[in-house]
Amino acid sequence: MKYNHLAVNIIKKGLSNVDFSKLDSTSKKEMLTKVSDLLLKEGKVKEAVEALILCNNQEKLTEVGDYFLRQNKFDNAALFLIPTKEHGRLTYLGFICIREGMYKIALEIYRALGDKTMAEFIEKNFI
Repeated sequence: MKYNHLAVNIIKKGLSNVDFSKLDSTSKKEMLTKVSDLLLKEGKVKEAVEALILCNNQEKLTEVGDYFLRQNKFDNAALFLIPTKEHGRLTYLGFICIREGMYKIALEIYRALGDKTMAEFIEKNFI
């Protein structure tokens, strides 16, 4: 598949050690999305999110976040959905995290949403 070999080498070198500035936006997005897919297969969730953020692939962030949400893996869903700033999804996930007692993740979500009242409430009462 296109970029497969390069994606493997990018992972070996590390995202922060590769200069993507010479790539056009389409190539960068395709390559980093492939990198993200490979990182997910390796269980490196945070790095996978980082790759998608670097290429501003909001669609893939949402897609993978929704997948984790359906799997009840709310911590991973939050990692992918917070960068999207999608108010509806994040509000829903924030309520779920509160219900599940995942207060630190809920706090991150409400901070990302800019909901200072809810963030302060969670921080003062549950963390």
